[in-house]
Amino acid sequence: MAWAKERHFELMLVINPEYSEQVANIIDVFRKAIKEHGGRLTREEEWGRRPFAYRIDKYSKGFYVLLNFACASRAAVDAIGDNLENNDSVLRSLLSRTAGEVAQPSPVVLAEQARAEEQAAAA
Repeated sequence: MAWAKERHFELMLVINPEYSEQVANIIDVFRKAIKEHGGRLTREEEWGRRPFAYRIDKYSKGFYVLLNFACASRAAVDAIGDNLENNDSVLRSLLSRTAGEVAQPSPVVLAEQARAEEQAAAA
């Protein structure tokens, strides 16, 4: 089903830490699903391994990935849903619609950049 105008989405993935060496391949699966169905990525961020507030299964940490994309049909969203259902490497995910296109860095990335600049200035 095609929508009257392009819609924007945000996908947050928490990847099993046992798959941390395969994160690039896992992200590529979602990237391809978006592009194959006429969507386009507007932001892609790898936040790295971060601790959980509580244990998920037997894990206390996971690899976080944030993808923002735009698409004009439901096919890309359905493809992502199918990939999430068939992907054991993703512990948690959240797909939400955003009000508009998001391309600027997230607050998490901005905070990491500021911290790195402070450390460089102190050195």
